[in-house]
Amino acid sequence: MKILVACEESQAVTVQLRNLGHEAYSCDIQECSGGHEEWHIKRNVLDLLNMYWDMIIALVRVQFFFLLFYLFPSVELSSFLVYPDSVYI
Repeated sequence: MKILVACEESQAVTVQLRNLGHEAYSCDIQECSGGHEEWHIKRNVLDLLNMYWDMIIALVRVQFFFLLFYLFPSVELSSFLVYPDSVYI
């Protein structure tokens, strides 16, 4: 599968997907720190959405959650998690 992993400069997910045999690319506005510049696209992910991808994985910045829980400590993390009824792999 051709997979775009958005907002991932570390390439942790991209490397694992490559190990599973997928054609995965990380995308971020920062330089990659994962050591595989050939698998990294340094651009805004919105510029790439019109290209063909079998799957797009968009990672949320950790700073967003820290700020959210700091400002609203009563918010439960489970309200942000999505649990599908069934998973098809």
